[in-house]
Amino acid sequence: MALDPDQTIVRDRDHGEAVVAAAAGSGKTTTLVEWVAARVGEGVAPERVLVCAYNASAGKDLRAKVVDGQDDYAVGWEWV
Repeated sequence: MALDPDQTIVRDRDHGEAVVAAAAGSGKTTTLVEWVAARVGEGVAPERVLVCAYNASAGKDLRAKVVDGQDDYAVGWEWV
């Protein structure tokens, strides 16, 4: 999925914390997954990345999307 301009801004943010809040179905999870992949692709150790979800269901969905196809950096991640 191609990111829109606002999502691209979030994906390219490489410092500090960020809150991603938007309507259901707007691509928040996709944006966060792209952000994680971009940071790890830049050499950030996966254990230095913290992504929080609103509830357990959203967390499971986010985890599945981050790990899917990303076994090279998902190994050893802790999920709370």
